Amino acid sequence: MNSDISLFPDRRAVASETWAARARSLTYRILAGAGRPTLLSYRPTPQVEYDALVHGFTVTGELAIAIPQRHAGRDVSRVRFAVVKEAPEIGVHVIAASVHLLGVVHWLSEAEKYRYIAGDMVDARLAEIAREGDLATIEFDVALLHDATGVTRVSSGELCEEFESHMIEDECAPLCATEDVFATPLGEFSAVETVMDSALMVAGVALDGLLFGEYSGCLVSRQQVANAEAMTLGTICLDVDRTGVTLMCIECGEANTVFLPFAAPVTTRSELTRAIAQLAA
Repeated sequence: MNSDISLFPDRRAVASETWAARARSLTYRILAGAGRPTLLSYRPTPQVEYDALVHGFTVTGELAIAIPQRHAGRDVSRVRFAVVKEAPEIGVHVIAASVHLLGVVHWLSEAEKYRYIAGDMVDARLAEIAREGDLATIEFDVALLHDATGVTRVSSGELCEEFESHMIEDECAPLCATEDVFATPLGEFSAVETVMDSALMVAGVALDGLLFGEYSGCLVSRQQVANAEAMTLGTICLDVDRTGVTLMCIECGEANTVFLPFAAPVTTRSELTRAIAQLAA
């Protein structure tokens, strides 16, 4: 038995610096476009909700949203913005993480909107919706990350630093001939496939390996599962990040969520493959 691992959820087995890096990275990825967003106004027009929208960051690091209805939200200024990210598993519905924030919406004029679109200041997803609809930026101070580890506060300043680090990586990428699998939500499917093809997905490997010292990491949550169907038994990949992989192991009516950190942050698929192979202590 691994003496550093508790049979009860305990984050102390992983360094606090790793948890902080994971929170920043995961929050950034969710706000960059991963997950399903909703926008709820609370001032001056309360309880107006928009769920048909797309979101992401502009090239200058602003959080942006696009809605298909033109001028539909012009009377909305102060909002609650939430993004829910589900586990990349087709056969089961599990929420991996969510981000929530309070902010101020700045609706762009038609001229400003087309300047953003024509200047490639927003990605193709936002441009496509905004072209016939509306485009806005959201100013905020802090975001709250909700996941299996609890609630983590991530400031807008930390997200700016995360954004700048990705911009530096993007500038270096052509010189290094590498591809960042975490740069876009679609790119993350490549990272998920890498995890799904690994031995970590074999039933019992991740949890038993962690408890018996073959893997380093920690048990972050444990809960009972009622009426678990046979197809849900085994290991589910909740999320794979630059900093590590989060798995849910379901067996004997119990769901155990574990986090296995990488020795160093990864960017490319080949780096991810090596990091997974090196997880064994």
